[in-house]
Parts: sequence; C-alpha cells; structure tokens
Amino acid sequence: MAPTIDGVNLGTTIGAFLVGVVISAALYGITVVQTYIFFRQSHDDTRLLRYSVFTLCVLDTLHQVLLTVGLWTYAISDYGNPQAVSIPDWTLIAALVVSALMAVIIKLHFCSRVWHLSGRNKMLIFPMVFFTFSEFVCSNVFAGLASTINDFDDFNKITPNYYVGAISGMIADLLIATSQVVMLWTRRTGFKKTDNVLSTLMVYSINTGLLTSAVAFVALVSFATMKDNLIYVAVYHEVSKLLLNAFLATYNARGGLRNQCQNSGDLVTIPLSTIPVDSSTQRSHFDRKIEISVDTSTNIKVDTPMSKKE
Repeated sequence: MAPTIDGVNLGTTIGAFLVGVVISAALYGITVVQTYIFFRQSHDDTRLLRYSVFTLCVLDTLHQVLLTVGLWTYAISDYGNPQAVSIPDWTLIAALVVSALMAVIIKLHFCSRVWHLSGRNKMLIFPMVFFTFSEFVCSNVFAGLASTINDFDDFNKITPNYYVGAISGMIADLLIATSQVVMLWTRRTGFKKTDNVLSTLMVYSINTGLLTSAVAFVALVSFATMKDNLIYVAVYHEVSKLLLNAFLATYNARGGLRNQCQNSGDLVTIPLSTIPVDSSTQRSHFDRKIEISVDTSTNIKVDTPMSKKE
C-alpha cells in the first residue's frame, strides 16, 4: 500500500502526478521527433502551417516544463508538508491554459480540413467550431476560477465549468473524427490502391477522435469521483499531447501515402489543411493535399470457348 502522511495518500497524489509527468515526458519526446520529421519534409507547406506547428511545439515544451516544475514543487519544495498537495499550484493552472490553447489551434485545423472536404458545408462545420470554442472558453474560465481557491476540495464550486468544457471537447473530437470518416468513406472508388489509402486516412481520423475522447473521459470520471487526489490531473494533461501527436502524424504520413499510389490515372484529391484563398491567384497556396492515383487496370480472364458463338 502507498504510504500516507497526516492522512494524505502519497500514492494517489504525488505518486499519481509523478506517473503523469513521466508519461507526458515520453509523449513530449515523440512530439519532438514528429516535429523534426515534419520540418524536414515541409518545404512545400505554407508559412502559416509551419508557424502553427512551431507554435504548438513551443507550447508543448512550455506545458512539459510547467508540469515538471509542478512536480518539483510538490515533491521537493514542499517536502515534509503533505498538505501542500491540497492547494492547486500555479504551474498546474498555467498548464491548463496552455493545454486549452494547444487544443483549440489543433481542432481548428481539423475543422478547416472538414470544411473543405465537405465542400464548405456550414451546417456541418458550425457544431464543431462551436464545441471547440466552448471547450476553450470553459477551460480558461475554470483555470481563472481555480486560481482563486485555496483547496482542491473547493473545486466543487467550479466543477460546472470543467464538465462543460470537457464534454464540449469530447463532442468536438467525435464530430470531427466521424465527419472525416464518413466523407472519406464516400470517396471510396472500388479500386484497391485508392481504397487502401482512404482506409489509412480513416484510421488516423478514428485514432485522433476516439483516443483523445477516451482519455478525456477518464479524466472527467476521475475528476468527478476522486477530487481528493491528483489522478485526474495526471490524466487530463495527456490529452493535449495525444492530440498534438495525432495532428503531426497526419502530416508526416503524407509521403508514405503518396508512395502507395504509383500508377497514373484519375486523381482523388483529399485536402489535409487549408488556409483562405489568395485573391490575387484565386487559389490557396497553403492547401496541402494527398492526390491519390486511381489504379484503373483491369484483369481479364478468358475462358476457353465452347463454341464459335460470341
């Protein structure tokens, strides 16, 4: 059993937070590698996209630093004072704001992708944008209110903000993932190479929505049932890192997906990100697409004629 000091279970408080920081550090390492890969092959990407990825990497670095400092504060600076874990440290509140900012940037990129895949369907895109901003606003309101309390037990007073923000984020993730899967499915052609690429893109979409939503749900349940420990804190701060890694993975997979399409033929164009059109050229210089070459070869099997009739 985990040790307790003055009634405080160190396993579910500092111990849980330690595990969360270790997992976050591992995910951050993957992010750094993915960012490096992205910039190595992003020569044709726009400045806005590259700046967005760079900004997200900086925010993720800041997020990891804040979590590490928070762990140092609880485990080292406040060593011998277990009651300190009942007070929200400023680093955790700041990390919450950074996490919310990362999430809104990434989800707006996904919303832009759906916007163009759907032929600029306003009715489809509006709920995604609405829930994305709802999550961002509620998360920041929650962080602001959390900075005014002196005990984790007082979180009961501000829980509605967290619940609305967390649920809004999960709904946005599921809407984005479902929309992408449905639209990619409708683009299936019946040709194996094309459908294989579309299936891969659908898997990326499903992983992005379901994985982040599942982790966010675990954090929500942990917060609702165990406010007296730091388990939900450790889980919650993995969501933005998973989302960022899924975001980078979709871009880093472009080269491999293009290599699957070797034969010439009709092209199925799938935008991965789009920025507003440049009015001087009437086209978007920032639009990165996967152009899938459809294999139109036909296998013909000739039976031995039984008669002279055709």
